[in-house]
Amino acid sequence: MVVLDQRLVDKLRCPLTHQSFRILNVEDLIHWGLASDQTEGWTGALLRADELAIYPVRRGIPVLLGEEIYPVIRRQLSPSDHAPQR
Repeated sequence: MVVLDQRLVDKLRCPLTHQSFRILNVEDLIHWGLASDQTEGWTGALLRADELAIYPVRRGIPVLLGEEIYPVIRRQLSPSDHAPQR
């Protein structure tokens, strides 16, 4: 498996919103609403900072094209989502 360099990802921005990214492993994608048949050939993904869009990474290369964007269908809950509201 090809691993993305975090230093590279820190410099990348979404071409549509100019937001930063977080690296996702292929195994994490089902939690973000993507089925395995949608991610065939992916070696990872980039989750946009607002957690509303995912871009594929193929053979270690981020594909940052508007037509390659996958909207997040089901957002993964983080521990802070379960915290009581004040």
